[in-house]
Formats: sequence, C-alpha cells, structure tokens
Amino acid sequence: MGCNDGEDAKFNSADRIPDWERVAVFRETFLSLLHPECAAAFRRVGETVYNWAIEDQFSFGRSARSWIARDLSGAALDLRFSESFLGDVGRSTQLSHLTLDDEPRARVAARVARQVGQEARKLERAMPGLAGRRGAEEVGRI
Repeated sequence: MGCNDGEDAKFNSADRIPDWERVAVFRETFLSLLHPECAAAFRRVGETVYNWAIEDQFSFGRSARSWIARDLSGAALDLRFSESFLGDVGRSTQLSHLTLDDEPRARVAARVARQVGQEARKLERAMPGLAGRRGAEEVGRI
C-alpha cells in the first residue's frame, strides 16, 4: 500500500498545511502562466502529491538521509531556481525595451537575485556535497 488510508489524518489535513506549502509541487512562476482555473487545478494536484509524499514518508520509514538534510537540499535548490528566475527578469533591462514602471522592477529583481544566491550559498555550505550532487550550474537552467 503506497499511501496510508487516512490513519494519520493529522499529516494531510488541509487546515494544518500552511498556505505556502499548498503548492509545494508546482512553483508559482509556472502557475502564473496558466488560466486561473487551470492553476487552481494544478494546486489541488500539487497538494495531493505533497500529501502522498508526506504519508509515504511515515508509512515506509525513514530514508538514509535525515529530513533536515533533505529539506535543506530542497530549499537550496529552490533558492537557486529563484536566483536564476529573478536574474532572467533582471536581465530583461538589457534584452527588452521595458516600460517606465517595469524598468525599476527589473533592477529590483536583479538585486534580489544576488541576495537569494547568497542565501543559497549559506545552505550549500551547511550541506557539504550539495552543489556537487546538483548544484547551481545545473539548477540555474531548470
């Protein structure tokens, strides 16, 4: 049995999942491209997949890696994605003719991209070998 049959309802109760985790499977940068109804459907699917992953973790026992190591690795990779995404937005000042409103927004994105990269490096330093497994070079283009 892959997913547990609700015995651990406390782990999949929608009222216990923080809003920022409800779309754990799909990034908002992707969902923002979709029609609102489609994005909502993807969020529901994402919440279901997230719940299955959490339930399976408790059903099948622990993996060789600690949950802290898994969480920090995932967070570092997500930060690298955000760094790259924001960097691309920031580079739009060089690649496109932006409106007067969007020009300063793009500059903010470039500045925040550098800050996010610094935070990712902090996590990577706490996780020796993280960059070697799947580091910024690869994640930057996902």
